[in-house]
Amino acid sequence: MKQDVKIGLVLGAGSILFYFYVIPVQVKGYEGQGIALLPSFIPGVAVISIIALSIFILLESIFKREGQAAENKETRIIRPRGILAFAIIAGSVYLIDFFGYLIGTSITLSLLLFYFGVRDWKTILLMVIGVTSTLYFLFQRLANVMLPPGRIF
Repeated sequence: MKQDVKIGLVLGAGSILFYFYVIPVQVKGYEGQGIALLPSFIPGVAVISIIALSIFILLESIFKREGQAAENKETRIIRPRGILAFAIIAGSVYLIDFFGYLIGTSITLSLLLFYFGVRDWKTILLMVIGVTSTLYFLFQRLANVMLPPGRIF
């Protein structure tokens, strides 16, 4: 079985599991009346998007010509980088829990930028300040979403 088919099947099956089991069990419903979106709306849209992308991967893999099916060297080189980037993002959960949103996100974004080749500290600093403050403003101020305070700050 082609690797693309395996990836499409795993993504599709996992997303269907999330849509029909995890989201209804883990996301609490809205008990009030009003025009607010249900709490499960955004997770549902994300999961449906992943299902659509997995179907696209499956169809592309099935209808791909044999000459196009060969995997190139660049794809093999990128895999370990993706795994380490995922590990950095997974570690950000602990950083945010310990230091809070502002410092945890700043450290994570700095690590990711440096890991993917940005070496100019001015660029890293501008990106960290811009992205972190924009997300803070959008979530904390506009949407009134409480961001994690952390244990230290």
